[in-house]
Amino acid sequence: MVPIIVLGGIYGGISTPTEAAAVAVVYAFVIEGFVIKSLDWVTVYEILKNSAVISSSVFLVVIMATALGQVFVLLGLPDMMVQMLLGISDKTYVLLPIIILFLLVMGTFMDALANILIFAPLLLPVVTKIGVDPVHFGIIMIINISMGFCTPPVGVNLFIGSGLSSVPIEKLSKAVLPFLLSMIVSLLIITFFPGLSLWLLK
Repeated sequence: MVPIIVLGGIYGGISTPTEAAAVAVVYAFVIEGFVIKSLDWVTVYEILKNSAVISSSVFLVVIMATALGQVFVLLGLPDMMVQMLLGISDKTYVLLPIIILFLLVMGTFMDALANILIFAPLLLPVVTKIGVDPVHFGIIMIINISMGFCTPPVGVNLFIGSGLSSVPIEKLSKAVLPFLLSMIVSLLIITFFPGLSLWLLK
């Protein structure tokens, strides 16, 4: 029942993933504490402490990545990169793979939000000029940047996974490689077959 409520709320647009996660936590607390009765206050304290440590590590990563993004803006790096891309080619099949590679690299060093805030306004005029639909580019960019959650050194999902499983980041980074390769293949298919993303708009 709860998975239906949690996932149904997310996919139905009723709740955000964060709100759905809060519902799941409350449900788990009620079941474990009052139905199964396997929780005591010492266990609750340990759970809260571990959650705080994991959340803090994630926020530190986000803070540093956002700060790095601001440094890039001050140095004028985004503008230089865009001008360089336009100077290379104006062909879609040439420029899009370059942009994908560029965003993949930036996703390894910067938080997804920082990437979107910095590069989306700069790259959008470039891709629209070569005939790429803005919605299609938005999908490409979100999928592309989302891979950064699983790539070191700023892979938030890696830090969370490492914190929860006590597996070293280095070992997790190797384990996710097959999944990253499959995501890259999927991204290329979506990139060069825009109909897969835009058919609902037609």
